[in-house]
Amino acid sequence: MGGNDRSSLRQVGIYAAYGMEITLPAVAGLVVGYFLDRWLSTAPWFTLALLVSGFIAGIGNAFRLIKKLEKKSGEKT
Repeated sequence: MGGNDRSSLRQVGIYAAYGMEITLPAVAGLVVGYFLDRWLSTAPWFTLALLVSGFIAGIGNAFRLIKKLEKKSGEKT
């Protein structure tokens, strides 16, 4: 595996991480909210609130990841 192949795989990994950072908290909020609504008979309030909270948390995570990667790339140059 050459240096260029590693660079390409690293880029794919970084983009996959962005997607996961945004998607997973939103999906977790959706699932937890759904089960809380079923348990407490409050549909759709917990589902909506936790979905939005998860999405906001995911955006925050993605921004932190971007900041970390920018800092790391700035140290290399």
